[in-house]
Amino acid sequence: MIFNQNSSDIFTMKTNLLPVLKAINHGYVVIYSDTDSNMAAALAAEDIPSKIIHVEAEVRDFDLHVPEEPLWIQIDEMSDYFFPPSNFCTTVLSYENTRGKIFTTANLIVDVCKDLLRIAISRKLSESLPQEYLLSTLHRPENVDNPHNLRLLMNHIAPTNHPVVFPVHPRTKKNLQHFNIGIPSNITIIDPLGYMDFLS
Repeated sequence: MIFNQNSSDIFTMKTNLLPVLKAINHGYVVIYSDTDSNMAAALAAEDIPSKIIHVEAEVRDFDLHVPEEPLWIQIDEMSDYFFPPSNFCTTVLSYENTRGKIFTTANLIVDVCKDLLRIAISRKLSESLPQEYLLSTLHRPENVDNPHNLRLLMNHIAPTNHPVVFPVHPRTKKNLQHFNIGIPSNITIIDPLGYMDFLS
């Protein structure tokens, strides 16, 4: 298997997860999505061995430069049960020669958002924010660590003619300053938000 640039972290997490999963072994490990920690859990599950259930299976970018892409492929190769969130993802899985059973679901994050929105809607971020605005977030390395891409994105936000609220990631903020990229006048910069505040 070929992991991403965080391979040493993956194996450290796997080593730490293995005794925990062995202690509670019920024969199945649920993997949700495509992070390094999910890859570690899948590797640990194989060592036990446990059956692997991959929720949000085969949500692919078809771009191996995206850090999550190799993880998605490899976790799918290891999985016994797949829960892709759409018919498209199910079709892609059918071409991957997967060994497991496939159960097409809806996108679970939509259900989570709908459920939590009832609570989040009552939260107030700041009285100084516009009544209506667009919400922007930029944090992926390929966008914010590249001065050309980051400047291009800022330039694309500027002509929207709508107020934009931008909870800026610390790395993004640092790079905006480092690359001397100006903030368009229609953007309001605020501190990073937790999940519930972001939903609100």
